[in-house]
Amino acid sequence: MPIIKRVFYGIYKSVIMKIRQSKLLFKIMFGYFPKDKAYDNYWDWTSLILVKVLKKYSGLKLNLLDMGTGPYGVLSYYSFKKLNYQSITGSDKIPELIHNSKQQMHQTTIKFIVSDLFENLPEKYDLIIFNTPYIDEDTGNNLEIFKTDLQRKRWSGGNTGTEIIKRFLSQLKEHLRIKGIGVIGVNRFYISDNKIKVILKAYHYKILKIHYNSLSQACAYEIQAIVESEEK
Repeated sequence: MPIIKRVFYGIYKSVIMKIRQSKLLFKIMFGYFPKDKAYDNYWDWTSLILVKVLKKYSGLKLNLLDMGTGPYGVLSYYSFKKLNYQSITGSDKIPELIHNSKQQMHQTTIKFIVSDLFENLPEKYDLIIFNTPYIDEDTGNNLEIFKTDLQRKRWSGGNTGTEIIKRFLSQLKEHLRIKGIGVIGVNRFYISDNKIKVILKAYHYKILKIHYNSLSQACAYEIQAIVESEEK
C-alpha cells in the first residue's frame, strides 16, 4: 500500500472521525439525536451523498429500501422525518445493528429487517439504496480498519472489495419494480470509479447519474437495469 495513503488515513482518523462522532452535528444533519454511542461513528461521507439522492426522489410516494442501514438507521430515519416516501424499509445483515437501529426512535412506520442482501426481503421496491461494503481485505487489515469481527462484517467487500457489490447487482433486478432505481454508494479512496463502471456494465446496468461529494471521494451511482431492446 502506498505510504501516502497510510499517512492520509492517519490524519483522517485523528481529525475527521471526531467530527463524525458529534451528536450535535448529527442532529443538525439528520434531524434526530442518536440515543447511544455504542459504535464507532454515526455517519460516513457516503451517507451524505445518498441523502442527496433521497432528496431527489422525495415526494413521488415511492417504496424505499435502505440496505445496509447500520446501527443508527441514519438514512431510514432521515427519510421518515424529512422526506415523503410511501414506505421505508431498513435492512442489515447484522442482527445487533438492526436491534440498535430500532432503539433510536419510536412510533415510526419504518420496517427494520435482518437480511443478508435480499435474503429476507421478498418485496419489490421503487428505490433501493445501498451504502455498500467496499474495502478490500488487504487495505482493511493494513489500515487497521478490521480490528474486530464486527468491523470486518460491516465494511469488508472481500478480497477485491467488490464481492458484495457483485452479489447485490446479481439480485437487484428481481427486487426492483418496473423502472425502479438502484443506488450504490462507495468511496473512491478504496475502489476506483473505473472498476465500478466495468462491474455495472458486466451486470447489465446503465448509469443514470453519478453523484459526487465535494469534500471527499465518496460517490453514489444511480443505476437502472438495461432491458433487452437497449442491448441490441
